Amino acid sequence: MSRLQFARSGSPAARSPVRSTALPAFVLPLVCLTAIGCGRENTFAPPPLPTVTVATPLERNVTPYFNTTGNTRAAEAVDLRARVGGYLEEIHFRDGALVEKGALLFTLDRRPFNAALDQANAKLSSAEAAVTEAQAAVAQANARKTVTTAALVLADRQFKRTRQLREREANTEADLDTAEAARQGAAAEVLAAEAEVAAAQAAVSTAEANVKAAQSDVATAELNLEYTEVKAPIDGRIGRRQVDVGNLVQPEQTLLARIEAVDPIHVYFTLSESDLLQFLEMNRQGTITISDADPLTIQAALGESGDFAFEGKLDFREFGVDPSTGTTVRRAQFDNDDQRLIPGLFVRIRAAVGDPRPRLLVEERAISADQRGDYLLVVDDEDTVQYRSVTLGPTDGGLRIVESGLEPDDRVVVNGLQRARPGAKVEPEADVMTANPAAAKGAFKIAGAPAEDAPPADGPPADDEPAGAQPETDQAEPEPAPAERPEADAPDEPLAAEDSDAAPTAAATAEG
Repeated sequence: MSRLQFARSGSPAARSPVRSTALPAFVLPLVCLTAIGCGRENTFAPPPLPTVTVATPLERNVTPYFNTTGNTRAAEAVDLRARVGGYLEEIHFRDGALVEKGALLFTLDRRPFNAALDQANAKLSSAEAAVTEAQAAVAQANARKTVTTAALVLADRQFKRTRQLREREANTEADLDTAEAARQGAAAEVLAAEAEVAAAQAAVSTAEANVKAAQSDVATAELNLEYTEVKAPIDGRIGRRQVDVGNLVQPEQTLLARIEAVDPIHVYFTLSESDLLQFLEMNRQGTITISDADPLTIQAALGESGDFAFEGKLDFREFGVDPSTGTTVRRAQFDNDDQRLIPGLFVRIRAAVGDPRPRLLVEERAISADQRGDYLLVVDDEDTVQYRSVTLGPTDGGLRIVESGLEPDDRVVVNGLQRARPGAKVEPEADVMTANPAAAKGAFKIAGAPAEDAPPADGPPADDEPAGAQPETDQAEPEPAPAERPEADAPDEPLAAEDSDAAPTAAATAEG
């Protein structure tokens, strides 16, 4: 038995003269430490309550908006194609330039069309000469008709005199037959002259028709010659040329370029059947007005911007609903003098659908979701975390509208969500509900794009803590015992209690 065990022993030997024996110097501190350790109880010390930041929801008047997305399209768009074929000779514009209506853009080789025009003019001259000739023939036929008509009149008179003489038996029957034959011959000559006149007039009509055909050929040749110059049919911005100088252009087939009119510009979007029925009911109740005389004002925003800087008017409503998609098309028209809007952009649009009314708003970072839906964590009067299911509305100024499930005096957890558990007590720190400028600006940031004020990759802050803030676990605290777990690593109280029980065990082991 060691001297220490002998000294702690309660046997009579402890009262023997051995007590006068001097103990080694290193034994006395060990005896004192053992006596102190045996006299102290091992009790559980609960960890401090987790600290969270809370704020009451912001209450303010908010205008209800209908929000959706759409795409910009040119108000007018024209694909330029030549009406005639030929080799491209000149290009008179710079790719992507603004062009005015009537501006010369392309020129095809004009020589074949000049030759065709000269040929058509020659045919026209020939046709006009034929008309003059036919008209002369008509005049000649009319003159002959006049002569034969006079001869017929003379022959008819001669026949009448001969017949009178025959009645008085002053001549012979042969004289009467001769006069009759002369009269019939004169009548035949008149008929022949009239036929010649009709034929000559027909020739004139044919010649005049030929003149008209030649004039049409001349007009066609002039148009074809004019079509060798391709001009801008509208004001707008022209794209890049699709054909270079020297290439053969097929008539009405080869695409030369495309012009799009972008001032004004259109935005197309769709309404679901349920939204349409809701708007019709609101119109019936007088909440909104749907009228062609006073079209609805539409606002648009681009990309990451939360500023609906563009304002236009609804100018087209598709009649009916597409049964295959359950949607109907709407179109808004926006002035675009500065050409900030270009065709094909994805835009967010909204339209006011009522008067402003008080609403509760919270920060986006305070909102969580699970299988039951969206929820907030609130701290009651006893500093206990409560689970609160909520119905969310749209965003407004970087804050999310809460339609139901939240009261104005509720203390909402906005920071430290990972430390707040429903039913557990926390140490709340009051704050003010404010919009996160970065969230408001990047509410519609493209997926995968870093925020402008994103922290460096080697040290990102927690999702629920502002950038640059020191996490609460970095506060100065006594260094824990080797067997203890830091507060930040303790997932729940039972685990902390289990680790606390390990401390007395370790002390007892050291004591033994």
